[in-house]
Amino acid sequence: MALKIIRNKTRFHQQAQIEVKVLKFLTECDGEGKYNIIGIRNSFVFRNHVWLVFDLLHVSLYDFLKANKFQGLSLN
Repeated sequence: MALKIIRNKTRFHQQAQIEVKVLKFLTECDGEGKYNIIGIRNSFVFRNHVWLVFDLLHVSLYDFLKANKFQGLSLN
């Protein structure tokens, strides 16, 4: 599993709740995985930090960029 932890600051907490709603909506709309949208598995609050749980698909975006000398992604 891959985790995204959002700090327990008020403004981040509010943004995280919106993110959870959007991710759950996208997951419901693409139940068959037809559109290659990352699906959220679960979300919860622990010590007032919002935790998002996803399937671990491959390397993280940061690790990919690091390996690519931070050149970004090609449009192709």
